[in-house]
Amino acid sequence: MNNYFKPFRLEHYRFLDERKQVWSSGTNHTNDTFFSSLALPTEEQECTIRIIFFLFNLILKLTIKKVIVEINCQQNDIPMERNFHTATLIDEKIFFFGGKSKEGSTNDFFYLDKLKKIDKKKGTLPFVNLNDKSLNIPKHYGATTTSFGELKDSIFFFGGDMGKSISSSELAFSFNITQLEWKNITISQGMIPDRRRHLSAITDNNDKIYLFGGEFVDATKPFDNSNEMNVFDTILNNWTIGKNGPLGRKGYTATFLPRTKEIIYIGGYGENAFANITNTTTNPPEPRYLHTAVFTNDERIIIFGGVGTIETKLPIVISTEIPVLNYYVVLNTNTLEWYHGVPNSLDRVPYVGHTATLINDFMFVAFGSIYSTDKPFNNDILIYKIGDYANFTEVFTTEDPPDPSKKIIFIVGAVISALFSIIIGFIGIKIRNKFVKYPGERPPVFIMSEP
Repeated sequence: MNNYFKPFRLEHYRFLDERKQVWSSGTNHTNDTFFSSLALPTEEQECTIRIIFFLFNLILKLTIKKVIVEINCQQNDIPMERNFHTATLIDEKIFFFGGKSKEGSTNDFFYLDKLKKIDKKKGTLPFVNLNDKSLNIPKHYGATTTSFGELKDSIFFFGGDMGKSISSSELAFSFNITQLEWKNITISQGMIPDRRRHLSAITDNNDKIYLFGGEFVDATKPFDNSNEMNVFDTILNNWTIGKNGPLGRKGYTATFLPRTKEIIYIGGYGENAFANITNTTTNPPEPRYLHTAVFTNDERIIIFGGVGTIETKLPIVISTEIPVLNYYVVLNTNTLEWYHGVPNSLDRVPYVGHTATLINDFMFVAFGSIYSTDKPFNNDILIYKIGDYANFTEVFTTEDPPDPSKKIIFIVGAVISALFSIIIGFIGIKIRNKFVKYPGERPPVFIMSEP
């Protein structure tokens, strides 16, 4: 019997098992050349191999995670095109509700999360579908909403055209973003207002909601538009009637000024005429209605879109179907002076039935109608970076552009960290080798004779 070969094979199998390798037990190796080719790596080589495998696994995991995130973003429900919906801002989330499309009215309910990365060039917008929460609200268009509550975490909904549904029990609702449930507004006292559409709701500093004007939905009314001011106290849950306005109107905008506690009403249409754009202002823009308005931190009101071009051909007809020439105008509420932007191209830009929401310096113009015969509805959200006066720029992402200096600092820091890790690892190996009898080598094989 070969006293050398047998124990050497046993030692070889032990060595392979420690490395988690599997060899066929039926293989018959008969020379020492095979074993010399399987010499153990040195500590430095083993450390390098471990680092390479670690980096490979890290890159693989990050790549898979990125692919999954992109797939999830692409699977987000893209809301269908619409106009005359509502948009309410709560905690940098824009909650969209209802509206009208080619298929008719809808009760779609979803929100756009500004806290997530928004980049229109890299994927779809981060919409979150809440349709299962709005099943009890009839399909509608032309309603109005506003946020209220101590934390401004609830939505107040009023009116709108719900088709055959004209019940007062379906006139006003509330939605809390924590409870995620729509509820009927419970009235303790006061007269419930008539249902209207194309009006605006405003919440003041005391959580009272003001509703002015709007177009009556009930066709039996003797006139088309209301000039009534209805006030709802969200704390006492009662309705009161405030001072009526001078002219019934629809399609205006209402903006609350927190510092002066005033409400600025701009534009509108009623009694077969346009309402004054505003009183006692300098350089006012052309009359309009069905436009939008947002209030900036420096106390400017930005008006976007609207219809109302006046035709001069005889007989003189006031058009309510043609967009205004200048989509973007700005009112300085401190000086009451208007600033006019450069007239926009009408391509892709909604002029009516859209909503505008301001988050920090970004204005989100959502959905609405485009002045076009082949595509009357808009399924896009335009993002504008707001500048001073009447300056603005369309952007496709809400993230700040990368800072080249920060990128250089990051690269330098990564290189220094890598070099530091290598040096520490090398010193650690040298120290370890002092206490290891056979550093980086295979221990000698001791041959035992058979008894």
